[in-house]
Amino acid sequence: QMCIRDRTRWVLMVLVLVWFFISVSEQKKHSRQKRKGKAVNPSDRKPVGVEPELFCKACQAIVAEVLKDLRQSKKESDIYIATEMICSRKNFQGYDFHPLQMRTGCEAFIEGWVDELETILLERQNDKEVEQKLCYTITEACIHHTEDSEGQHKTSKSHQKERKNEGRTVIQ
Repeated sequence: QMCIRDRTRWVLMVLVLVWFFISVSEQKKHSRQKRKGKAVNPSDRKPVGVEPELFCKACQAIVAEVLKDLRQSKKESDIYIATEMICSRKNFQGYDFHPLQMRTGCEAFIEGWVDELETILLERQNDKEVEQKLCYTITEACIHHTEDSEGQHKTSKSHQKERKNEGRTVIQ
């Protein structure tokens, strides 16, 4: 009798989890449908308190880590699981910022752009287009406007490292 009770509890837990994932998925679909057709202004969703370079690096790391987890999968359930857990994992080693800073950047990015990330992952033709589309085109997370030493505005992608060297900007 004890085994039957344990199995029943296990089946109930599985059913509750399945119901939970389905309801969350439906809510996200509904949210996406509400946003469809509305113009998105990336600067409206830029987080306060997270520097632009960290925001960009977080976007790039999110894309790299999620694509690594997905292994070419375009299944909605796989994408949901990969994006749901991305910021809580300790997979931000080896990036330009400390893992705790990367986690902060990740959480800020996901808070504002998870629907777009999931849509791009679902609709992608190949993995190479995801970072360009998400981090540069849609969110503009990796496009920064700075001034060079002559006071001229330039647009630089964050994957170019800039550092001050005796009063002038050097791009490496």
